[in-house]
Amino acid sequence: VVVLQYPREMDQAVVSNLEAAFTKRVQTLLRSQGIQVLLAWGNPHETLLELQSAYKEAYNRLKKQIYLQSDGGSGSEEVPVQEGLTEEYFVRKIDNLRTSFTSSGIDTAKNELEQLLRELRDDDVGLQQQKMAYGLLLDTLIEKLMQFQPGQSFYSTRDYQEMYTTIETCGDRKRLSEQVEGDVFKIFGFIQVQLMRRQNRIVERAKEYISENYENGDLSAQMIADSIGITPAYLSNLFTRQMDESLNTYINKYRVNIAISLLKNTSISIKEIGFRTGFNTAQNFNRVFKRVTGETPGQYREKEGG
Repeated sequence: VVVLQYPREMDQAVVSNLEAAFTKRVQTLLRSQGIQVLLAWGNPHETLLELQSAYKEAYNRLKKQIYLQSDGGSGSEEVPVQEGLTEEYFVRKIDNLRTSFTSSGIDTAKNELEQLLRELRDDDVGLQQQKMAYGLLLDTLIEKLMQFQPGQSFYSTRDYQEMYTTIETCGDRKRLSEQVEGDVFKIFGFIQVQLMRRQNRIVERAKEYISENYENGDLSAQMIADSIGITPAYLSNLFTRQMDESLNTYINKYRVNIAISLLKNTSISIKEIGFRTGFNTAQNFNRVFKRVTGETPGQYREKEGG
């Protein structure tokens, strides 16, 4: 595993060129030793906490390379290093968009889509480059749309065919951009609605898991995410966006609310209540309880007349 660090403000086109150059150097070095190799990159991420997501993205791309070469391809083509807005660059951007739907969320995907469409309107992008990228973009969005309701369609087959026909036959860059972007945003709108519904279900499943496992002092984002089948980073980001508070804050508040009920309605000792609600130490129970309620468990019970 190789991790490359870039300045946050670095343009994505520059990042792609640097990665391509690095890949070519490694391929050349290993071939000189008689070693054939396949390389794949994950998407850029903000922090090393998302390294697992980047690894999964690279792994999936590597599997795709192996699959595409399973019909007898050599698998040893060198990565061409080209400057600017190349076809390879747009392929990579669209691939990033595809993974962002699940790894980063709808807001990130929307930002990436808008940036991609701006770049495709650039005067340096030729008509054929536009057509290639728009076709691949439609493929990606339609595929994503189909994942929500397999066997069903939000458009008719004829609608889809007309979208592709527009790309194939239009000879004006500006008019092509206008027509395709209208179709793209309509499809993206459908995807956005479906993703929001799916994200709501994910958050509800996380809350349900917490309600069933809050007593476990080892309860973590990793455990909850594993139960749902997503990454902890994606779960944490999604939960914070949906609930306006962090996953850890929600867990602590949930535990404190259970503790409040036990303090009011039972004679169970304060220490025992702390243990039963998933706190690993009495000190942590007191500290979290006071942070949430403004008073210690003992003060709360005394006030309630327990």
